[in-house]
Amino acid sequence: MNKIWLIFKREYLTKVKKRAFIVTTLVVPVLFVAAMIGIALISQSSSEQISFAVKDDSGLFQNKVRGMDTDNLTFVYFDSSNITKDSLLQTYSKMGYSGVLYIPPIDFEAERQLKTINYYTYHTIGLKTKAYLEAELSEVIRSGRIKQLNYDEAIIAQLNQPITIQTTIDGDQSSDGKTEIATAIGYLIGFIIYIYLFAYGAMVMRSVMEEKTNRIVEVIITTIKPFQLMMGKILGIGAVGLTQLIIWAVIFFTTFTLAGFLLGPELMQAQSTMPSAEMTQMDAADMEEKIANALMYLGELNWFRVGLSFLFYFLFGYILYAAQFAAIGSAASDDGDVQTLMFPISIPIIISIVIMMAIIDQPNSSLAFWGSVIPFTAPVVMMSRIPFEIPFWEQLLSMIILLGSALTMVWIAGRIYRIGILIQGQKVSFSKLLKWLRY
Repeated sequence: MNKIWLIFKREYLTKVKKRAFIVTTLVVPVLFVAAMIGIALISQSSSEQISFAVKDDSGLFQNKVRGMDTDNLTFVYFDSSNITKDSLLQTYSKMGYSGVLYIPPIDFEAERQLKTINYYTYHTIGLKTKAYLEAELSEVIRSGRIKQLNYDEAIIAQLNQPITIQTTIDGDQSSDGKTEIATAIGYLIGFIIYIYLFAYGAMVMRSVMEEKTNRIVEVIITTIKPFQLMMGKILGIGAVGLTQLIIWAVIFFTTFTLAGFLLGPELMQAQSTMPSAEMTQMDAADMEEKIANALMYLGELNWFRVGLSFLFYFLFGYILYAAQFAAIGSAASDDGDVQTLMFPISIPIIISIVIMMAIIDQPNSSLAFWGSVIPFTAPVVMMSRIPFEIPFWEQLLSMIILLGSALTMVWIAGRIYRIGILIQGQKVSFSKLLKWLRY
């Protein structure tokens, strides 16, 4: 055990003291925050004023156009007597308009109702702007139809009241907003584990290959067993990854907490002025209630369970895959061997992220259960389900199977490592690896 600790300490301190680790650990959060700020600034700077000429031969929009204006969109009304359609199409660009919205005459009593309004322009409009236009124009035409048919608009508005599903979990009526927050947290944690399985598993493999290629290992194993060397490397590099992750978590938590206090009201106000159909139709009070419920659930979430579960699945998921990467690094003699042997290991990691994306909307489905139980997919799939407060027995079963599988994989990898680490210049196949297991 003392020798494993020595290798662990050597791997950990060597990696942590490297300039690349220090720079990556400190620069990545800065780049991430800078990217978010840059995206926000670019989004604001790209929001130029767009002017539309509304050629209305229906007469429905005479008193409605000014109500369609937003911070970025301006609508100028032209009725049938101002200018002809053809003249406007020839001159709108010179007049400073981005395009022409043409509303033809509308006969609500005709069998065939209006379905299309033409937009003439030299440039394609954006998706959000198009959705906003369709929603606003549809509402005006709908209102005109209601008046034409002599219906009571107030009664129609009451009939069209949207329905909100209030989620109640175990008698708790304050559960509204849990689904959205649980989904976001599940995605985030699942992707973090997915990335680290690849990144730090590959780091173990490169470290083993480097010592094998430089023949340093031939000196090291005169004083230490190959299994102890392998375990020291796996645990040391895993500790490096965990250290980096903790530092990033502290930096991001501090940054976003401060940003929430300092910029929260301004960001909410900026979001409320976005020209999207969804925002214009959403009641401000409902929006505030949803945000309040989501923030309340963040405080009520069992962070103790989430944190301990993350540490367990991060650690043993990493050990499960790092042992395989270590075995590959010890057996491979060149890049060709690495590519051949890495493929079967990479498939389960990729499948796990595919399963996570498939079951995030149904965290209690059969696919979600089996994806959480199978050890090769459990670290990603189960961690994406835990924010949904799944039954403890499912998590306990998953943890027992993952623990047993990780220890078994370490034993298998150790059998391959003890032979492969000393073999030079031989092509390795899966049949040869099976023979090494029986030696």
